[in-house]
Amino acid sequence: MKNIWQNCFGNIAVMSALATAGLTGVVGTAVIFNQGNDARDHLQAGVDAAVLAGTSLGYGATDLQRIAAAQLLFDHNIKMEGASLSSQFAAQGQPAPIFTVNGTEVSGTSSAKIKKLSWNNNWCL
Repeated sequence: MKNIWQNCFGNIAVMSALATAGLTGVVGTAVIFNQGNDARDHLQAGVDAAVLAGTSLGYGATDLQRIAAAQLLFDHNIKMEGASLSSQFAAQGQPAPIFTVNGTEVSGTSSAKIKKLSWNNNWCL
C-alpha cells in the first residue's frame, strides 16, 4: 500500500487533464468576450456611418434633414428589432441612437443590450 502513494508515474496525465480543463474555460471566455466586442464594433460602425451621412449634406441642409439622413442610414445598417449584430449575437430591441447637430457637424451615440444567441447571458454595450 505504501508503494501506491509514492508512485509518480501517472502524475503527468492528471496534471494535463486538470490544465486542459482550466485552459478550455479561459479560451472559451476569451472567445465570447471577443464576439461581444465584435457586436459593439458593429454598432459603433453604424453610428459612425450615420454621422458621416448627416455631416455630408452640405451647408444648405437643416438640422432635421441631417438627423433624418443619419437616422435613415443607421436604421439601414442595423436593420430592425432583433437584428443580428454579428453571427453570434442579437440585439434585444432596436438600438436607439441619439443624434445632435452643431452647425454642420453631426454627432451621435447609441446603446443596445445584446444577448448571446445560444445562451441567456446578456451584455450591455
